[in-house]
Amino acid sequence: MNGFRLPLAPLLGGVLGAACGEPDGTRLPGLEARPVPAVTSVDYALSFERDQQYATTANAYFPIAKASQSISAWVKPARQDVDEAFFTMRRGIESGTMFGFSQGRLTAWSVWGMRIFAQADSSVVPDRWYHVAHVQTQIDDAADIYEQRLYLNGELVAEGEQPPQSRTPTSSWLGSFDGSSQQFAGSLDDLRLYARVLSPSEVRAEADAEPVSTDELVAYWPFDEAPGNSIAYDRSGHGNHGTLGDGVDAFMPERQPSDAGP
Repeated sequence: MNGFRLPLAPLLGGVLGAACGEPDGTRLPGLEARPVPAVTSVDYALSFERDQQYATTANAYFPIAKASQSISAWVKPARQDVDEAFFTMRRGIESGTMFGFSQGRLTAWSVWGMRIFAQADSSVVPDRWYHVAHVQTQIDDAADIYEQRLYLNGELVAEGEQPPQSRTPTSSWLGSFDGSSQQFAGSLDDLRLYARVLSPSEVRAEADAEPVSTDELVAYWPFDEAPGNSIAYDRSGHGNHGTLGDGVDAFMPERQPSDAGP
């Protein structure tokens, strides 16, 4: 996205991860932590153009489904006649969140039973960039009272009270529900996951390309690696790197220069 970028150096802190191998910290051959390359000078987005293009990511520090959390991204949908997901984090079909579009309307679903957390009233126009955010606030855990909010270009467009399930995510998908369904067609840039509530002013700041606190940012994928790289690096410092198409060329979304932003 043009404009504000997160300060990557403080987030990365050099090579990610602790020593791999034996309990005493001895490294085993081939298990060294993967260094994170610098971003390119060109701002890229992932482009999902063919059926079955997707990516999978690690999910360290992802919040449990019942916790307060926020998802934000820049998206450019290519159609408005299907149900599609640009980000899913889940445990099987028992628990989790799917964030995407339903017939062009920005929607967040509970994976369990595909219940709608919140849904915008109006459809977006294809082939335009939008800043989107889903913010889940836990109000009373014991009573299952929640606030679900959707934002489009920094403006609140939908609210709901549907409670989530309670399980911890064990898989995460970009551009799909599971690699073969709810496939997203369009472009995705600067996807972030926070283990906290983003305030309305923070959502607006992101939409305006202004700085936002990285407190409890557990994943950040700007997709600014060189084209041909099959890894989408997590720049939050938690090592939640993504693998495009699970390493299969035919299923890999491509990187295209991005003009997302205000």
